[in-house]
Amino acid sequence: MEKLARIMFMKPKVQKSKRLLAKLMATTERACLRRFLVLHGLVILKAWLRHYKDEPDIVMGIMFVLPNIPLLSRNAIEDSQIEEAIQEVADGPECPSKEMAQGVLTQWTELKPSYRIPKAKKPVCEPLFISSIDFLPTPALFPSTIFLDPNHLR
Repeated sequence: MEKLARIMFMKPKVQKSKRLLAKLMATTERACLRRFLVLHGLVILKAWLRHYKDEPDIVMGIMFVLPNIPLLSRNAIEDSQIEEAIQEVADGPECPSKEMAQGVLTQWTELKPSYRIPKAKKPVCEPLFISSIDFLPTPALFPSTIFLDPNHLR
């Protein structure tokens, strides 16, 4: 599944994309589909929906795959922002994938978002010490002879 996701991420040409999508459509094992989900599968499918929007076979294949992906909550959908791309298909011209997109959106509305632990805000803290670099003289403050004269350092 890792190799499939990696190749899909590169957005290959149409013919190869159809073959890759056929392999994904033939996958029925939940563990494999879950692994595809972990490998950012929804992000990949969203990118494909946008990239191959003029290829009805690919759009139809993606709509066939999406209901089979095991989602436990809406979090993955919201993180990948795939719902917007599917909504574009559902609002688009009349085609078989339009009905499937509406079915996917209906199926996903039943999912509930799971609780997320909010990220802790990092406290803004002042530096505990001042480094010696802050006190180095700059050429703008002193005449250039100080920096060029080797006897000045003795």
